Amino acid sequence: MNEARGYCTNCGRALDADAQFCSGCGQTVGGAGTESSQAEATATPHASAASAQPAQSSGSGSPNVALWVILGVVVIGLVVLLVGGLVLGWFVLRGTSTTQVTRQDTQATVPLEPTEPAISTTTDSSPRTDSSPTTATSPPQAAPKAVVVETPTTVVVPNVIGMSSVDAEEQLETTGGFRVIYNQARYSDQYSRNNIISQHPKGGAIAQSGDVVYIVKSRGPAPAPPARQQPTRRQTVTGSAFNGSIAPYTSTRQIKDWEMQQCTNWVLTLIRNEIYARHGRPFQNQRIRAYFNNQSWYQPNRNFSESWLSAIEKQNAARIAAYQKRRYGKSATQPGAEDLP
Repeated sequence: MNEARGYCTNCGRALDADAQFCSGCGQTVGGAGTESSQAEATATPHASAASAQPAQSSGSGSPNVALWVILGVVVIGLVVLLVGGLVLGWFVLRGTSTTQVTRQDTQATVPLEPTEPAISTTTDSSPRTDSSPTTATSPPQAAPKAVVVETPTTVVVPNVIGMSSVDAEEQLETTGGFRVIYNQARYSDQYSRNNIISQHPKGGAIAQSGDVVYIVKSRGPAPAPPARQQPTRRQTVTGSAFNGSIAPYTSTRQIKDWEMQQCTNWVLTLIRNEIYARHGRPFQNQRIRAYFNNQSWYQPNRNFSESWLSAIEKQNAARIAAYQKRRYGKSATQPGAEDLP
């Protein structure tokens, strides 16, 4: 049996005297390390003997390096195979989906972009080989369909003033495809009803085809204003020459401005006081009292109250007073020169 030379500095295993490598971990046995181990063993024989036993037990339980190397290689190989299989499967699936899409595109493109067969001008009877793919088999290389962009053209706007609306629309449509929009019709003494009296843009202007032309139709001549009643002469009342009510309507409706314009200042005073006289008001003014005393319908009442007047009578009395003040400055208290016969 070989005598122990020392212990491995890597794993602590006992080494044979002539060992070049450690039988446990494969560590090269060095001279320095061996001599040091022998010196330690010589110096402390008991310590060496004591430490040798744990080292042996430790060496006997450590994994084999070669086994670990083999296991590592096997694991790496399995990982490589797994990754390679995944990559190969991805390429296979991608190639299948691309083929399906290409077939679908080909089916959709072929009817829309038919290709004409190539015409050969050679007399060679041998079949022609063309390496370039056709449109039917290679949709991505098909020539793109040309998009035609129509540029608007400029047109001279025709003059349609004086035409009927039907003829004007036809003229504008025929000349430049213009669209017609009607503005509000107006009265015109020059053009008949439904004839065009104005347009925008005007005739002779330059516009683009398809633009809008605004036109206005005639409503015919404007109707004549209603005739206004004009008095032949101003209404006057003198003394007891007028027997009866001057303005009986003041108790039923509002008096009009044109009705007041026909009366003198003195007549307006009588009309305004007539409203009160119908309810028996006594008058302080001598001329006003004398006038109403001569009326058969007047009956003075000392208990007169303005509350007896209706709402329309109060409004008419106020309107007449305001008109007299605005036109004459104040109400007349006696007949004027224009009231004399």
